[in-house]
Amino acid sequence: MPKFEITQFAKFIRPSHAILINQTGILFKGPCLLVSIAVTGDGAVAEADFYDGLNDQGEHKYKIKALSNTTFHASLNAPTDFDTGIYVVVNDVTTYVTVQYIPLYAGRPE
Repeated sequence: MPKFEITQFAKFIRPSHAILINQTGILFKGPCLLVSIAVTGDGAVAEADFYDGLNDQGEHKYKIKALSNTTFHASLNAPTDFDTGIYVVVNDVTTYVTVQYIPLYAGRPE
């Protein structure tokens, strides 16, 4: 098996970020890849809408719902491109959203 140095793979390495929110707003500004979403209803039904943009006028990408006192985890088959940013609209402060994404500051991986 051939030996490879880590520098040969550096262009493919993109650290992911995760954030937990329970309010409507911008999660990330700039191009990124959305990797996974978890929505939790803390005592009430949860609903979250995801937009590619800096407000709810951007392209609607996902609507995720969860029953009261449950978590729905959407592990995406492939990362989803967000060109402008990730904007999330939640239905209530009892809706908790965890998002994992990869910023593309250095461009898209080949």
